[in-house]
Amino acid sequence: MPAEARKFARIDEKFIRLMRTGQDTRLVVPCCETDSIRAVLPGLLRELEQHHRKLQGYLEHKRRMFPRFYFVSNSTLLAYLSQGSDPMAVQHLYDKVFPAVSRVIHTTGADAVPHGNNSVAAPSAQTAAHKSTSGS
Repeated sequence: MPAEARKFARIDEKFIRLMRTGQDTRLVVPCCETDSIRAVLPGLLRELEQHHRKLQGYLEHKRRMFPRFYFVSNSTLLAYLSQGSDPMAVQHLYDKVFPAVSRVIHTTGADAVPHGNNSVAAPSAQTAAHKSTSGS
């Protein structure tokens, strides 16, 4: 995905340049009649559609690996995957992926269970197994 992110950044850069040209022109019709707009926008759209298909394929692959991801939106899944190595950054997403879990307390050290190069918190008595029903 890093290569795709760089390609998307280039597309975004081109689009921003076009929009700055439009801002400088200040009039819609003269701005849209320029050859650069007519030539560049269809290509940008094609590239964006390609990136969208690749992103959909990537998300579908992740959903096949962990079916619970089928129940979350693409934006939530992207946030979860992009920040997944930082448990505190995705804490607010746990209830979207695991409806019965509102909060997890992560531990390190003796309580942690080794998992590859990372540590995953062992189940703890402090894990909130059920959401509070008083507010719902």
